[in-house]
Amino acid sequence: MAKRIEKSREEWTVKSMKFNRFLWQRYSLAIFFFANLQWFASNLYVNWTFAIYPALLLIFGTVAIFENFSLMTNHRNILPFTNGYCWTQLTVNIVLAIGLTNERLFGLLFPFFGFNTITRQVLGLILVAGMIISLLNIVHLRRVRFNKDKSFLRISEVEASLNGGQSND
Repeated sequence: MAKRIEKSREEWTVKSMKFNRFLWQRYSLAIFFFANLQWFASNLYVNWTFAIYPALLLIFGTVAIFENFSLMTNHRNILPFTNGYCWTQLTVNIVLAIGLTNERLFGLLFPFFGFNTITRQVLGLILVAGMIISLLNIVHLRRVRFNKDKSFLRISEVEASLNGGQSND
């Protein structure tokens, strides 16, 4: 009985370590989800026709979130929806940043803000932060895909010690 409990603990340790390889993605997906939710809600009250863009990002982001949570029961290194979402979010942030330079486009994308320097600077900083987060996600997903992330080495060491010196990968 004690051996079975110990074996279960060991399996859970490795499983949670593998799941935590994607902790950064889960936090950043939550940030993007709530930012897009705010953009969606703001557009609903002012210009509901343009609310479709943040709504699509919310749907795509939700799929990526579920893909991340499925890792607890089905670990894999490749997350196609999360990777695609990060590229999409990066592209949208670039388009929105370009929209900060044109008053007409700005009015369509951000109808709930006035076209002034301070607003555009603050939105620009937020969009650049979003671009950086997206790029960090893309780089991290690539590292995990090819087992080049820091967590992989630790997981391999734990698996090797649990298996008496033999690694599963």
